[in-house]
Amino acid sequence: MNMHSAHPLRATQASLLLGLLLTCGTLACTPASTASMAAATQGAADEHAHGNPDDEPAPLVVTLFTEELELFLEYPRLHPGVAARFLAHFTLLASGENAGEPLRDGVVRLQLSQGGKLVQEISAQAPTRDGLFIPEWTVENPGEYAAQLIVESEAVHASIPLPPMLVHANLAAAKAAAHEQEHAGPGVPDDAIQFLMEQQWSIGLLTAPIERRVLREELRVNGQVELPSDAYAELNTPLAGILMAPAGGNFPQLGESVVAGQELARIQPPMTLGDHAQALGNRVAKESLAMELALRDYDLRTKRRELMQQTVQGKTTLSFANKSLQRITSLREKSLGTVEQLESAQRDRELAVSQLLGFEAQQEAYTEAQATLKKLGQGLQALGDLGEPSTPASLSLRAPITGIIQHIDRVPGEAIGEQETVLEILDLNRVWVAAHVSEFDLSKLSSLPVARVKFESNSQASYDLGKPLPRRVSNFDPRSRTLALTYEFDNRDAQVRAAMQADVFIETGSAIEAASVPVAAIVKEDGRPIAFVVVNGEAFQKRQLKLGLRSGEYVQVLEGLRSGERVVTKGAYLLKLASADPAAFGHGHAH
Repeated sequence: MNMHSAHPLRATQASLLLGLLLTCGTLACTPASTASMAAATQGAADEHAHGNPDDEPAPLVVTLFTEELELFLEYPRLHPGVAARFLAHFTLLASGENAGEPLRDGVVRLQLSQGGKLVQEISAQAPTRDGLFIPEWTVENPGEYAAQLIVESEAVHASIPLPPMLVHANLAAAKAAAHEQEHAGPGVPDDAIQFLMEQQWSIGLLTAPIERRVLREELRVNGQVELPSDAYAELNTPLAGILMAPAGGNFPQLGESVVAGQELARIQPPMTLGDHAQALGNRVAKESLAMELALRDYDLRTKRRELMQQTVQGKTTLSFANKSLQRITSLREKSLGTVEQLESAQRDRELAVSQLLGFEAQQEAYTEAQATLKKLGQGLQALGDLGEPSTPASLSLRAPITGIIQHIDRVPGEAIGEQETVLEILDLNRVWVAAHVSEFDLSKLSSLPVARVKFESNSQASYDLGKPLPRRVSNFDPRSRTLALTYEFDNRDAQVRAAMQADVFIETGSAIEAASVPVAAIVKEDGRPIAFVVVNGEAFQKRQLKLGLRSGEYVQVLEGLRSGERVVTKGAYLLKLASADPAAFGHGHAH
């Protein structure tokens, strides 16, 4: 609810609490959830050092919450002639690293309207200091005004409706209204703890509303992180040899991510005695073949030269036979030669042609044979030196699974034996959480109960686990008399490791709808749970609680709180220290 309230002026005594803040250190608190716009309960205003003359009534206080901001607004009773300063404190509430901090930049505009028409707008163009904006208005006309604050900054843009602002006809009317309100209902409780906005910002104090939620009963058991059977692999050598980096790449490093099938290294097998003997035999065979090819080439060259001489003689014989045939043919045309002479000349020419064609065919065959020998010689030359054994082909070593390299035993160039480990790969994207349930609690659980987990490494966060693997995967330990329910956990951010301890909260199936608060709001005093309720922006009241069912990050409140109230969820322990001696903690601050 939204309401104005007032109380008498008190002296500033904040130094003791500030010293306390310096010694308390960091508090493990959970940021508050935000709520839709709602007002805090009625509360009394602290006076500030700008002064409040005795004839002026105590100022008004408004505390409002939105999903993004907490507003703590102080301003005087309004009447014509008063110079009103609106002290607007803003705290960031949106989830994130800035939650609980003051608004440090931007412009704040206070808009006043009557009958739906804007009649006045005043603004603060920048904060007077972190979190504090002070629009100022010299009041002229009495009446009731609809009001809202417009906030524009890098962090947030918001419009916050305010309770109607009443400008009284004169100072006497303002005093009468203040007196009437003071006696109309309860103000700030006498046991309220004053905690200034500046002190709240220094510790990032946050609050959350009391809301009705569905709560499910949980069984808390010990858990442990385990690796699935397929999450670990060793890269071993199938045979002995020299370890080498992968082709065209570098040898893997510790912590490097690899994928299944990726070449990580190569193995160069060593040379054997048989390899050396084979190489020696190859060299002898090569030399013998080279000698044979040389002799054949020499023989072909000699025979080809003989054929060339015979071809020249054949051409001469053919030329002589052609001339003899021409001469006899000419004589026969003159009836001087005989038929026998002509026939003899024709046979001589045919024989000369036949011999010449034979010589040319043999010469062509020898040319082809020489070309073949030349190719054989070139091929033999390409074999290189067969006197040393050739290096055997290297063997590729590939990653059996996807993961990160968590251990390396070898370095490139090192001789390694058969079936020795080169490196180890761990897949942390998926782990198992084994929840150890006592045999006496098994009857409380369904066949596949859902659960959530908190790890000792980060006890402030919990994670849903879903349902466990089928119970046939679980193992019963006869020594501890527990059954290990196995849950799968998505660990792609690699936040947990094998063998880490955890708390597992397993749902038992019972569920209720009830008023509840975040567990972070509960602190212990003399062994009893308490919480601190927001009275106004700078006043809190300690309440003793009776708690019921706890479910996840929330706990049922049976007694001590009402729906709609807000409790401190971060900074509650410091408020407990302050409540131990309320008179020692100051009220008010200078603006």
